[in-house]
Amino acid sequence: MSQTPTKLLIPEGPGEHHLETEPVHTCPLCGSSGDPLYEGLTDRLYGVPGQWRIQKCRSEPCGLLWLDPRPTLRDIGRAYAEYFTHDGRSRNKVRPGLFSRIAELRGRFLRKLWLVGTGQKHVRRAADLMYLDGIKPGRLLEIGCGNGRRLAQLRDHGWQVEGQEVDAKAAQFARERLGLTVHEGLITDLDLEPESYDAIILSHVIEHVHDPIGLLAEARRLLKPKGVLTATTPNAVGLGHRVFGVNWYGLDSPRHLFLFSPRTLDTVARRAGFDDLRTWTTAAHASAIATPSLAIQTKGRVDMNTRPTMDRLLAGTAFQLWAQQYQKFDPNSGEECVLQATK
Repeated sequence: MSQTPTKLLIPEGPGEHHLETEPVHTCPLCGSSGDPLYEGLTDRLYGVPGQWRIQKCRSEPCGLLWLDPRPTLRDIGRAYAEYFTHDGRSRNKVRPGLFSRIAELRGRFLRKLWLVGTGQKHVRRAADLMYLDGIKPGRLLEIGCGNGRRLAQLRDHGWQVEGQEVDAKAAQFARERLGLTVHEGLITDLDLEPESYDAIILSHVIEHVHDPIGLLAEARRLLKPKGVLTATTPNAVGLGHRVFGVNWYGLDSPRHLFLFSPRTLDTVARRAGFDDLRTWTTAAHASAIATPSLAIQTKGRVDMNTRPTMDRLLAGTAFQLWAQQYQKFDPNSGEECVLQATK
């Protein structure tokens, strides 16, 4: 079916820019038609103009969620003008000063104390290391490395790290401030040597791309035989989406073009050529998704320039504890899907 691009008006400096969009009429995985799950969505993070719809595949064995219409490949960068991976800042800026620094240190201490007290320290550590902690370090590529923070952490654990990033500001920060090797541009345009990496990781990247199957196929091409790919992405059937619905932070329209479940993530990986793989879900970062979801639920948006209020932080922590217990009864309820595949 032909797809005719349309235009959405986006202010840009003193002038204006039209964000080009395209319809996605059928499920990109199975070709079935879809039913609107949410309509009239707006950008609740950065205020990119426009309204968006999320479709759900009618085929029950599939159930993929996708954005319709979606920004075209040519124009989607406009939706990332203020994205938090541009530089080394955290997602939330605070005013400099002694009291802000004390509050930040107190928050870090309480977070570490909570992780130890709830027995989740090892779970969070495994997630932060992209489930590579039991694998002998070698040459590693992170696709969509952002500002390079995770790469620097993996470098400290013995990996020979490189990154790929389309965001020029983020790539510059990773190179200049962290001393990392970062290939700038689309992964499919870089012409990297095949079978050259022992591990490839993608942290919350696959939901942003127009061709997730092609992305994983390229990652497979770059892996050495027996190399390992690990990818994480928001879980469309997780507890957070069930609880918050249209207010779920994981929707992130118009930047999230797809929302996966363990089943659809498995399908994408197999279509890309992987057959030795497994998928699971984790609640390791449930609070990080619940806290902004609460802000959307109460205020209609997340202010990415301020820290969450204490009551929302406490509510996010409570959700984290609930999610951990809930997952014991429903293994697919974690906030993130994880794919680990071996070439």
